[in-house]
Amino acid sequence: MKIMDRTTGGATTPAEEEPLVVDHTPQHEEPDPPTLQMRFESSRRGRAVITIGLIVTLAAILISLLPASAIKNRLLPVAQPYLNAVGVGEDWGVFAPNPRKEVIYAGGVIKYSDGSESVWNFPVRPGIMAYSDYRWQKFEEHVRLDAFKGLWHPFATYLVTHEAVPGKTPVRVGLARKWAEINPPGAPTSIGPWNRYVYYVATVGGAK
Repeated sequence: MKIMDRTTGGATTPAEEEPLVVDHTPQHEEPDPPTLQMRFESSRRGRAVITIGLIVTLAAILISLLPASAIKNRLLPVAQPYLNAVGVGEDWGVFAPNPRKEVIYAGGVIKYSDGSESVWNFPVRPGIMAYSDYRWQKFEEHVRLDAFKGLWHPFATYLVTHEAVPGKTPVRVGLARKWAEINPPGAPTSIGPWNRYVYYVATVGGAK
């Protein structure tokens, strides 16, 4: 047999052929020791914990998907924080059988020591910026509800800290709902008159 020199294209001296020996003996490798996760999942206690976790998660998801009712209002404040923590929360309120019949917004009103006020609304921008604003819109859907009143004080604190007019001293902050009924097809206008209700008020510092 001749080996071609790929650099020059010429032939070199014949190469000596060597026998190829294949070892068919089965190779036995030592298995890796089981990890902590593997030991936990294979134990009776671990399987019980996993099963309970699945049941709790499915029950919380079911509660979040219930139609608006007194039962949902009682159970959702318990289920929603768990769903948020594990990242499986869903909200199908815009779909049938009970689509929303109102246009609803929320916002903040900051009053200053000189008697002036500023209004802060959740951002709604077109184009690619809508992706950035979507998290705000989801927060808006929740912060306006009595079921999430635990968000009211932190949100009011955020408005005073980050959204107040520079150079002015905030003395009071309020959170307000703004809504209008959606008119049926054929109506002169798409929505009815706007309504506004201040549902939370907090005093800043030692202001009176």
